[in-house]
Amino acid sequence: MIYIESIDVSPFKAEASSDIAKLNHVRSKEPAGHPTIGFMVRLTIKGELPTDGMGMNLYLDDYKVRKYSQCRDGIFFKVYNPRFLKKHSGKAISYEVGGRGKIETGIKFPEFSDQAAIDRLVNR
Repeated sequence: MIYIESIDVSPFKAEASSDIAKLNHVRSKEPAGHPTIGFMVRLTIKGELPTDGMGMNLYLDDYKVRKYSQCRDGIFFKVYNPRFLKKHSGKAISYEVGGRGKIETGIKFPEFSDQAAIDRLVNR
């Protein structure tokens, strides 16, 4: 079982070619003035992540986070559209291991319900 100790959402400037390509793709579908910044969502975790090949799925309510990576003290994923932050604001975080059903963490995704909250994040 894993326990989420903390969640941090931080802006990052795209420097890797894959990040730049993803931001350009999102920007091409958005109105003019769309930010050219991504966001790193980092979950600090206590407990062992599955290492037996069974895999783990991460969810924000019913949304399955398709790609995340493991880091020293947890996991992280990147967000390329600030609308993602608004859409999943306050959603419950859960996970599933080996198709055995979702396990609720009791933790919610941070609140980004308005543009001012995202602006504060970008300018911190």
